[in-house]
This record gives sequence, C-alpha cells and structure tokens, in this order.
Amino acid sequence: MTLHKTIKMRVFIADYLPLANKGEEEILRGIEALYSKNGDEVIAFSVFGDVKNKLQVGNVTIYPKYICYPDYKVNGKRRTVLTILWAILNCFGYYPYRKSLSQRSEVLNDLRNSDTILIGHDGFFNLRCAMLGNYIIKKGLRYGILGAGFNKPSRKIAWAYNPVFKKCFDNATFVILREQTAYNYVKSISKNKHISLYPDPAFFCPADKYDRESVARIKNKYNIDSSEGMKIGLTVCEDSISFSKAFVNSLNREYDHRVFIAKTMEAINEHVPCTFYFLPHCIKEGKGNDLAIAKDIKVRLKETVRCEIIEEDMPVLDLKHIISLMDLVIGERTHSIINSIATATPFVCLTCSSDFRTHDIVGNGCGLPEQVYNMDFPDEDALIALVNKTVDGFQELVRKLQTIGVEHESIKKNFQEII
Repeated sequence: MTLHKTIKMRVFIADYLPLANKGEEEILRGIEALYSKNGDEVIAFSVFGDVKNKLQVGNVTIYPKYICYPDYKVNGKRRTVLTILWAILNCFGYYPYRKSLSQRSEVLNDLRNSDTILIGHDGFFNLRCAMLGNYIIKKGLRYGILGAGFNKPSRKIAWAYNPVFKKCFDNATFVILREQTAYNYVKSISKNKHISLYPDPAFFCPADKYDRESVARIKNKYNIDSSEGMKIGLTVCEDSISFSKAFVNSLNREYDHRVFIAKTMEAINEHVPCTFYFLPHCIKEGKGNDLAIAKDIKVRLKETVRCEIIEEDMPVLDLKHIISLMDLVIGERTHSIINSIATATPFVCLTCSSDFRTHDIVGNGCGLPEQVYNMDFPDEDALIALVNKTVDGFQELVRKLQTIGVEHESIKKNFQEII
C-alpha cells in the first residue's frame, strides 16, 4: 500500500505491534476498516516494532520498540519486584518514558499530530502500557483502549497494579474490550462510563481486498484449486500460552507437540481423503517461526499424507482469502481461527485450558466452545472424534458462522460510533 492518496486520519497504536505476526497485522487492518467508514480512506498508522531505526512499510510508520518497550533480561521474582517498583513510582508521578521520548522528539511530535492514540490492543495491555497512557494524559493528549484482552493481576501484585490500571482506564476516551474476563475486571475498578465489550477488531479485517495476482500465484504453486480430497488448513504455534501451558506432563514439549500434530494428521488422512496446507502466521528467527515448526512436522509424516507448506510471507489480507478456500482449518493461532469464523470456514481450535483469551473469544464471544480442543493432556482419539464431528456437521456449523458474521456486521456501526 502506498500513500499517494490523501491521508484522512492518523492513528498511533502506541503498543509493540510486530507486523511479522499475521495476527497483529490482522488487528491493524481490522482497526483500519473500522476507522475507514467508506472503505477507501487512507489511514496512516504509527506503531512500535522490531526495527532498529524508523521504518515506513506501506501506510505504517514503525518506531523501534525499545523507545517505550525495552527488553528487560529479568525474570521470575526479580521481574515481579521490578514491575511492582514501577507501579509504586508511577503513583508518585514517575514515568520511564520521559528520557527515551525526550530524546526522540519525532515520536512525541507524531503522538501530538495523531488524530487518535490507541493503547492496549490484543493481549498486549500491561503495566508499561498503562503507564504510557498515564504519561500521554500528563502531556495533555487523549487516548482510547481498543480491542484489549488480558487477565486481572494476581493478588500478589494487584495492590500495586490496580491504582495504575484504574487511572489509565478512568482517563481513556473509551475502553473497548474483547474478552469477558477483561471486561469484568475493568468494570470492577474503573468509573469510566464508556466501557464496552465488542469482538476483536480482527473480525472486521476486510475479506475482499486481497492481492488477486499474488493469491493466484499461491493457488497455482500449491495446487489449491486442484488438490485431492478435502483442503485442510493448519496453523501451528509454539510461542504463546496455547503451547506453553499445554502438554502438562511433557519432558520435551516441542517434540511431543510436533509428534502429536503429525500423528493427528496421519489419523485424519486415514479417515478422510485430504490435502493439508500449513499456513504460517509468523515467519521469523527463533521459536516463533511457524515455518520451521511446519517443516519439522512434515518430515515426520508418512509418505501417504499429502501435505503442502505455504512458505511465502503473505500479507494478512491474502492469507485470509487462502483460509476462506479451505474446507476445514485446524488452528493453534487464535487469529487464524478468527479468520475462519469471519469467512464461515469450519474449524477446530487447538489450545489449552489456561488460554482464557481464546476461550473468551471463540467460546464465550462467538458461542462455539464445542469447537475448542484443549491440549493439556492430548488425546489423539478425542481430537479425531472432534474433527470427524465437525466434518459431519459442516452445514450446520457454516450456518452458525454465517449468523455470527451477520451479527458482527450489524454491530459494526455501533463500534464505529464509539471510536
């Protein structure tokens, strides 16, 4: 996307928002659709991301995340003590951004020149995020909280966190939350009259703005239109709570996870003629590389299993369309499931019981708890039974998903009026 057209609005999402993660990009594009009421206005965004210097990517300006969200190599009890200290100091007017932002006047100018400042998207809302909101207010600016999801602080830190969070929520122009858990907590501590519970902004990511030439090349390269049997999309993830709290008794979680997915694929293949398509949502160095995980799973499969790994780092709008072409999605990436719901594509969501975020969004928010499988103690037979039940009930599930889509479209105007 270029910026040759006139910019209608500038939105600064003052969070760490790595575009390499398609779920993050999907949220940004959903926010873009909500602010672009006619669908064709140019919205200019600013975010903090994984860059060393300011970078322009399409209509997104990316600032180095260390300016406001540096990596602290402190964990465990030391980390807890450090964050409690931050919270206490914040109550006395301490803001860790004063020095870093004063050295980057372009960031402060960007904040001042933005039509809207947002904080706390996705599951990112945290203490430093709340402190930044409080600092923004001190600078005479306003902000809103849009699409946040999080758990309330535990008892051992709540006494320090709650005053900081309360101040942040109270001063927000609006607080729009995507999970019942977060909504209940905010309502319990904040006097803000504009607290709402709405679907994740990612649900509003447009389905018709994909690059048709690029998608055609992908379809041709991986034989998507001419694949044998059912087309089953797969997303895997080893860098979120859905993985870290799964496989409870495992001594080697990565190995057990990959073997479990491979065996599940083989079992599905025996019951249903199909072709599997791995759909990487995050391609980067390190444990968050979905592509590397998919490749390791594929080498474990029997030769009788037809499997393709889409290796291109596709924009999220293209990826969403590819998901819509699948007959079934089995996903560990929450936003791949959001895309499935938004495109009325039957799915099975893989997570764990500790992942309240996914259970709130898919189970409570969309009324589809039966489509969520917890991998705390993985049982291949139980998962296969859920897949088979989903396949047998395709038509009914598609109707449910279409109804959800209509409901989301009907509340879109209300959402837009708030923001």
